[in-house]
Amino acid sequence: MILIKSLATEIGVSKLKNTCSVVFLLCLIMLPNCGKDVKSPSVLIITIDTVRADRLGPYGKVDAGTPNLDKFATEAHIFEQAFTVAPVTTPSHASIMTGTYPPFHGVRDNGFFQLPDDAVTMAEVFSDHGYQTGAVVASYPLDRRFNISQGFTFYDDHINSGQAQKKLNPYFDERTAIEVNEAFLPWLREHADQPFFAWVHYWDAHQPLRPPSPFRDRFHYDPYQGEISYVDYAIGQVLDLLRQQKVYDDTVVVVVGDHGEGLGQHGEYTHALLAYNSTLHVPLMIKGRAQKQAHRIKSWVSTVDIMPTIIDMLNIPALPQIQGHSRTSIMWGKEQSPVTSSALYAEGLSGRISHDWGELRVLFVPPYKLIYGPRPELYDLETDPLETVDLSEKDSEMFERMTQRLAALSIELDSEDDSNALGEIDPEVLARLASLGYVSSPRDPIDIKVNEVLKSDGPAPQDMVSNNTLESLYQEYVCDGRFVDALAPAQQLYKNYANPKHAALLASVLFQLGRFDPAINLVEQTKTWLPYFPQPLLIGSIYVLSEQHAHDRALSLANRLVHEIPSANAYLALAQVIKKAGSGPYGEPLEKALALDPAHTGVLFELAVMEMGLGDTESAIKTFRRLVDEEPYVARHVCNLGLAYMELGDDLTAQRLFDRSLKLDPSYANAYLASLSLAVKRSDKEAMNLLFDKLLIHCRQPDCLEKAQALMDDAK
Repeated sequence: MILIKSLATEIGVSKLKNTCSVVFLLCLIMLPNCGKDVKSPSVLIITIDTVRADRLGPYGKVDAGTPNLDKFATEAHIFEQAFTVAPVTTPSHASIMTGTYPPFHGVRDNGFFQLPDDAVTMAEVFSDHGYQTGAVVASYPLDRRFNISQGFTFYDDHINSGQAQKKLNPYFDERTAIEVNEAFLPWLREHADQPFFAWVHYWDAHQPLRPPSPFRDRFHYDPYQGEISYVDYAIGQVLDLLRQQKVYDDTVVVVVGDHGEGLGQHGEYTHALLAYNSTLHVPLMIKGRAQKQAHRIKSWVSTVDIMPTIIDMLNIPALPQIQGHSRTSIMWGKEQSPVTSSALYAEGLSGRISHDWGELRVLFVPPYKLIYGPRPELYDLETDPLETVDLSEKDSEMFERMTQRLAALSIELDSEDDSNALGEIDPEVLARLASLGYVSSPRDPIDIKVNEVLKSDGPAPQDMVSNNTLESLYQEYVCDGRFVDALAPAQQLYKNYANPKHAALLASVLFQLGRFDPAINLVEQTKTWLPYFPQPLLIGSIYVLSEQHAHDRALSLANRLVHEIPSANAYLALAQVIKKAGSGPYGEPLEKALALDPAHTGVLFELAVMEMGLGDTESAIKTFRRLVDEEPYVARHVCNLGLAYMELGDDLTAQRLFDRSLKLDPSYANAYLASLSLAVKRSDKEAMNLLFDKLLIHCRQPDCLEKAQALMDDAK
C-alpha cells in the first residue's frame, strides 16, 4: 500500500477512487519490467524576478497578457498565499534552492553574501540521484560568485545584454528573456531525453522597464505589465519545447516569483527596503507529473517549502537541515485546512546592511502578520490584505505574543555557524550597488555582522522610503539618457542628505550635462569615494582637468584614484596626465596598469607610443604586436605596427601592414597617409596620385590633408 500511495502521489492523483483502480495498479507494479524501465520524472524550476502575484492571470489579473501561464495554471497547483523569505533576489533564491531560511544559509542581501559551500542545494541532491543539472540566469545577483551555482554541471551566467550601458545605466547588468532562452533551450533540447533538474531565471520585470514590441505597444500605459507579458512569452517557448520533446507530462514544473514590486504601495516604488506583501507575496504554481487539473490552495506557504515539496513528490528522502515543509499533503487534498499551522518567517535586512537604517523581521501566523523593527506593525491579513490598519497598539496582547514567537523563531532558524557568509566585493561592483540604491551607508557594508536578536534601533525604513523613491526616479531618467530630468531629483537628494552617495549621483548627472566645473568640484570635495563614485566619473574628471590644462588638480585626482581604487584604467589615466603635463616619465604607471590587466589595449597602445618616442623601436614593435594579437581586426593597431616597421627601415613589412589596415577599414586615412609616405620615398608617381585622391575623400581632419599636400610638394 505504501508503494501505491507513492505512485499515486507521483502521478498527481489525489486518491485512488475504487477497488478496480487499486487492483489495476497492483497488476502494473507486479509485472516484471514490462519491457523497459520507467524514466524518472524531470524537474524544471522557473523563477520570475520582481513579479507580483496580482499581476498574473491565474491570480485574478484581467487582461494580464499571460496566456502561457494561464494555460499552465489549468493543470497546476496554485498557491494563493505564498510568501518569499526576503524582498531581494540573492537571499530569496538561496532559500528556494536550499529549503532553508536566511538565518540558516547566511545570505542576507544582494551583492555581499555567498552561499556557503556546505549548503546543500536542490541541484546537488538531484545530481547525486543521477540527474543532469543545468541553469541559466539573467542578472548579476545570481552570478556564480555568489555560489548559488553549486550542484549545477551547466550554469550559464554570461550576462552580456545589449541593454547594458556601463557608463549610463545605473542598474545591474542583465539579459532579456529571449536571450536567456537562447542559452537555455539548446541545453534543454539536448538533455530532454534524460532525467534533468533545470532552473531558468527571468529578470525583465525588474527596473528598468523596457519591454520590446509588441509587448511595449500593447502595454504602453503599463511597462511593468508589458515586461511580465514578455516573460510569459518566453516561458511559453520553454513549455512548448517540453511538449515537442514529449516530456512535458513527465516533468514537474515550478513557477515562482522571487519577490514582488512596490509600485507605489506604502510609498515604495521598487523593492528591498520594506516588508509589506506588495513585495513579499509571490506567485507559486507547481505542476505535478501528468497532472491535468487545476487545484487552488489557500494555505499560507513559504518559498522555503519548494525544495522539500519537490523532493517529496519524487520520493527522495528528506534532508535533516531543511527548514521548509513539504506541502504535498495539501496539494493532494489530504489536508483540508485553509491555512497552515506552521509559522512562516521573512526578513528585510537591506535597510540595516546597506543603508544603516533599522532592520525588519516578519512573522506570518494566520491570519496575522507581524513586521518587527523600529516602527513595528501588526496586520490581520484576512480582513486587511492591503495592510492599511496597524493593530500593534489596538491588539497589544496579540502583538506581544507574535513578537515573542518571532524572537524565538529567529534564533531557532539560525545555523549556529559563526562563519560569515560575506564575500569579497570588487570596488567597481560596490560602486554599482551604490548607484542602484543597495548601498548608501557611510560605512563599509562588508564589515557588518548579522545576528538573530530582534532589534528596534535605527531609522524606520518606512520613514526613509521616500528617499529611495527619488533614487528610483533618478535611475529611470539616467537609464533613458534624460539627464536634464534627472538633475532635479539628484539635487533634491543632495540637499536632503549631503552625503557622499548623493554627491556622486549629482556629480554624475552634472558631468553628463557637460557642467564639468560643479561636477568636478563635488568629486574633489568628497572625502569618501568608495563605494559611491563610479570610476568613469572619476576618470572623466581627470581627463577634463587635463584638457583644461589644470595639470596640478588632474595629477592630484589621478594619484588619489590609484591609491583608493587601483585599476588599469586608473593607472592609465595617471600616465596620460603625466604625459600631457610633461612632468616626467610615465612608464611606471603603465607597467602597474599592465600588471593589473595584461591585455588592456589602451595601456598597450600608450606604452608602444612611449617606446616609439624614446627611440626604442624594437620594444614598440613587440608591444604593438601584443596589441594586434588582442584586437586583430582594428585597422589603427595594424597601421601603427606598420609605422613602427617603417621607422625600423623595413618598408616592405610596413607596406604589407598598411595594406592590411586598409582591407580592415577602407576609409582609414592614416593608412593612406602612411602608404603615401612610402610611395613618395620610392618615387611611385602613379601610387602617389591614387593615394592622394583617396585622402581627398577620406581625410576628416585638416592637418591630414596638410600632411598629404606637404608630402606631394616634397616629391616635386
